[in-house]
Amino acid sequence: FDQNFAYLWNSGTNTFDQLAFGGSMAGYAGFNITAKDFYISGTSYPFADNTARFVFTGEGITPNANGSAVFFFDGTDIKDYTDIGDNPDYAQPPQGALIRANYVTWFNGRINFIVPDIAGVSYLQGILYSGIRDAGGNGDKFNVPGSGLFQCDTFQYITGFAIIGQVLGLNFNETAFVLEKTADAFNPYFSRQIPCVEGTDAKFSGVSWNDIEYSLGKTGALGLDGRRSL
Repeated sequence: FDQNFAYLWNSGTNTFDQLAFGGSMAGYAGFNITAKDFYISGTSYPFADNTARFVFTGEGITPNANGSAVFFFDGTDIKDYTDIGDNPDYAQPPQGALIRANYVTWFNGRINFIVPDIAGVSYLQGILYSGIRDAGGNGDKFNVPGSGLFQCDTFQYITGFAIIGQVLGLNFNETAFVLEKTADAFNPYFSRQIPCVEGTDAKFSGVSWNDIEYSLGKTGALGLDGRRSL
């Protein structure tokens, strides 16, 4: 990615080929990301029939004509994740239209949009998650049993994440949380605040290594193992 377009490596010509916008986005001019620190977050997340797809979003992407900044690449074109014509299985959350998110990841059998912007409201402590991915398309629906909007009980805001084994580590500006799976398909998450002395402002520094989420920011180097953050 650059600030306007996405590219795919062509091993035959040893160059990056610019990806075309297709479907409902055929007339889209480009991402027009105004600042270089508005990074893009993406995850592999197949369609219901298991065909390949890469879903991506970001806080700096200019929305398309439908008001969406959540897109996917299907191997041919970049299309709108929230458009029924491009993604027939999609169903928006009860809170309103999904516009964008700071992060997206495939975790716990579903797609998760972290710090989502829904109908113009930014949920700074929130994770919007779909229903469990299945052949019926519930993995792209946010209004079915098993989907929902989880919010950590803090005034602080999420600045990054990484998957640490079977938990999702969440960096906040002054603390850290982990999101754990439950055995309840209708309430799939519970959170724990982790004892720590500081947080991080580095929005995309989190990386998982040796069962620890490391992040590097202005306040130092942090390590979150699911029990404590040092």
